[in-house]
Amino acid sequence: MEVKNKEEKPFVSVVMTLFNMERTIRGCLESLLNVDYPKDRYEIIIVDGESTDKTREIIESYAKKHRNPKIKLFVKKGYIGSGRNEGVKHAKGEFIAITDGDMVVSTGWIKELLRGFEDERIVGVGGPNNSAEGTLFTKTISCLDIHGPCNDVVPLLGENKYSKPFKSNTDIYTTVCRNSCYRKSIFEELKGFDERLVATEDPEWNQRILNIGHWLAYNPQAVVLHHHRSTAKSFFKQQRNYAVGQAIVNKFHPEMFKPVQILPLIGALFILALLLFSFVSPLFLYIFLVIIVLYLLIYLVYGLRCARLKKDMRMVPTMILAVILWHSAWVVGYAKGLSSRKKVEKGLGYGIKAHSE
Repeated sequence: MEVKNKEEKPFVSVVMTLFNMERTIRGCLESLLNVDYPKDRYEIIIVDGESTDKTREIIESYAKKHRNPKIKLFVKKGYIGSGRNEGVKHAKGEFIAITDGDMVVSTGWIKELLRGFEDERIVGVGGPNNSAEGTLFTKTISCLDIHGPCNDVVPLLGENKYSKPFKSNTDIYTTVCRNSCYRKSIFEELKGFDERLVATEDPEWNQRILNIGHWLAYNPQAVVLHHHRSTAKSFFKQQRNYAVGQAIVNKFHPEMFKPVQILPLIGALFILALLLFSFVSPLFLYIFLVIIVLYLLIYLVYGLRCARLKKDMRMVPTMILAVILWHSAWVVGYAKGLSSRKKVEKGLGYGIKAHSE
């Protein structure tokens, strides 16, 4: 019987699925190749969702040049959970580290993620995905608590809990799959990600993990840098997909529902009702105007707080724009998700393209 060298590091399979990432994939691969971990003890598995740009060409050129760690490329159309499951199927590692093609991982990334597994109860470990760019728009949206664990977040109230390590058997946002690592055994136990979901497949996955009694851990030292959406259009699409996915997930897991998720939709319907009633009485128009002013004042104050902390006063108007886009996307997306629940439950999809940006 072969005896494993006690000093030998566990083998790690880095899995990512992507679509049209020619702008960021080089930086991502360079960072993964420069990770401070034995090169023969990890592999990089990439599942491409039929990219239409030069993403695959770039990956193939790196795969030809680098044999250690080995870079493996597969192609599979579908939502992101489908791609991740395909990557795990080809993985030989004891641990599955997951990131995305618009990330830059830190040199200690793998070591810091593995550190969390010293506690035998832990089956998944995550870290912060901080902002990789300094453009005004990306710097602004990095303040919002919408990307999972992040040191750049400026909470509307209270403190950022992601500045310190913690363990949890209840918090599904202890880790998100831009920056996470799991024991491979949990994929065998739970059969992987739900391939029907256009987004929120990672909190749904964590919910199933926690539901059967496992724990997750967060290590603030396991840092990746995230290239956030850089345009209003791409940000709106991203948030819309999150809202669609959340509405579907809440059907499958009622315990994942939080009133704040449906608040933008309820607020929009209420505002619409006030506008309609304003034709009957001017009082409703005044109420409408007061609500709008209060809404803008709250986020003006929030924008000022973020601008002061980030030392850039240009963020104030940009923050108001970002918040309006964010909430509008959740109005549209959550409504679409509610109307799509039965179709998705039957595996018929959303009418949203696979790997939609």
